[in-house]
Amino acid sequence: MYKKNSEIKLCGLKLYIVAHIGSGGKTGHKSLKKTIKKCIKSSIEFEYFISEYKGHTIKLVQDIARRIENDNSINQSNENSFDKLNKVSKLLIIGGDGTLSEAISSLKKLDIDIPIAYLPSGTGNDFSREVKYKKDVDSVISKLQRIDIPTEIEIIKFTNLKDNSVDYAVNSVGFGFDALIIYLSEKSHFKTTFKKIGIGKLSYIIYIFEALINKYKFSVNIYDSNSKKYSYDNLLIACLMNHPYIGGGVKLDPYLRSNDHKLSIIIGYDISIHNIGKIIYQVLKTSDHIEKNDNIVRLVSDEFTIENKLASHIQVDGESWNKDIYKIHFKLDKQKFWI
Repeated sequence: MYKKNSEIKLCGLKLYIVAHIGSGGKTGHKSLKKTIKKCIKSSIEFEYFISEYKGHTIKLVQDIARRIENDNSINQSNENSFDKLNKVSKLLIIGGDGTLSEAISSLKKLDIDIPIAYLPSGTGNDFSREVKYKKDVDSVISKLQRIDIPTEIEIIKFTNLKDNSVDYAVNSVGFGFDALIIYLSEKSHFKTTFKKIGIGKLSYIIYIFEALINKYKFSVNIYDSNSKKYSYDNLLIACLMNHPYIGGGVKLDPYLRSNDHKLSIIIGYDISIHNIGKIIYQVLKTSDHIEKNDNIVRLVSDEFTIENKLASHIQVDGESWNKDIYKIHFKLDKQKFWI
């Protein structure tokens, strides 16, 4: 579809672009086309790579990260002061929150400290909403030409204690109702069609009702950083949060802010079918669901461990993971961004 542009340009910036062109319906595809056009117009050297399946971004970024390290190492050793100050390679991710999480996981697992530039192009874009990341291609590329000091933003680092595997998230990790909605939407034959005709967000209403019909209750044990134990049965949801938003702008935790050195867990338990509609309305419209419902609990700590007693679905930044029994430790980590 596109041709790789590897011509040497006069501008001192080179972009390595990883794009999930299927994100947000046609949004990822459109964002990549605009980015290529902007790079050519601005005489920016670039290469781009298409992320084609779940997990592909991890593999792509692993290779690109080593190339960026090598590029910048060579440039820093150049005795020409102009090149030292201005010749730099940067990584740009185009896609949704799930694509961004994969890119971060790739860098963290390689222990490579490379800042990420991000062009939000997903359906939800909750991370960019919270940190005020611009979606305009011209603004993002223009800033990348000028900025030389990255910003550190707190992210979620989580370890599956069953096998000690480590992964990362930028928004949330949810057990229960929200995870079931994601699972149902991912296996739906209509998801791509909804996105293409521009009603991707509205389609989630369908999945909410389907999740209510198919809902299941589960139990969890939760431990905070002081090893205090919380046990809840008959749960509808237990969602660990890094900032307020989930599901494309829904303020599940209206009190939390990014970079405040805290994680929260929003828990809904013993919720009757008669109250679910009212609570959904409060979450979507008034954001007072925590104050007005005794069956919704907010826990806050800088670390948590969550174990579910029965197999349940989980979602990581809007991506469905296998239904299983999990025991996961969560803590804060940091990632550098060009922002």
